[in-house]
Amino acid sequence: MRIGIIGAGVLGSEVAYTLLLLAPHKITEQVIVYLYDKDMAKVDAQVMDLNDAMAVIGKFDRFVLFLEYFSSKYDLLVYTAGVRRTADQSRTDLFTKNKEIALEVAKELRNYKGKILVATNPVYNISDVLKEELPKATVIPCDARLDNARVSHIPGVRVEGIHGDYYMPQVVKEKRERARSYLKNEPKEIITGKGYTQFGPAAAIALQALEILKGD
Repeated sequence: MRIGIIGAGVLGSEVAYTLLLLAPHKITEQVIVYLYDKDMAKVDAQVMDLNDAMAVIGKFDRFVLFLEYFSSKYDLLVYTAGVRRTADQSRTDLFTKNKEIALEVAKELRNYKGKILVATNPVYNISDVLKEELPKATVIPCDARLDNARVSHIPGVRVEGIHGDYYMPQVVKEKRERARSYLKNEPKEIITGKGYTQFGPAAAIALQALEILKGD
């Protein structure tokens, strides 16, 4: 199965690495990952680094990663291209810039008819942009599993919907407000401390990508 990751920055490369770790345990077929970014020197460096990781782990028979431009032969594209937010920004603050980037990428994908998993914030809005620009493709927003995981320590809270555009069915008001506060502040604390979120989003994206490939 072929997965193309658009965006070789912190998130895109971490999704690739997480797929390296998860794919052999989640899917029986060989998974081939193609990494793309406008900064081709970065892609080359990421590929070399990830190939080193594959050599250490010994998964060459199950997972292959190399440099590749856009192709129509992907079973799934994972879209991570865009700017990341600072601690004082909301996800929606990123829309104008990330829309510009999405429109440029869409030009390269105008004939693509497959599935696209959108991870770039704001997920709901960027998904709408790509749906409009790529009517032949099936655009799938990242779901709220990361949001749900972030509040899993609060009993009786379940988060559903789209990442960042979620809802909490049948949750009492006190717990709902507590969960909303945590979902607002926890990512900001991570961004303040290290500059970006990384491992949690990558794990959620990689799991959803593998579920899509499996048809779950």
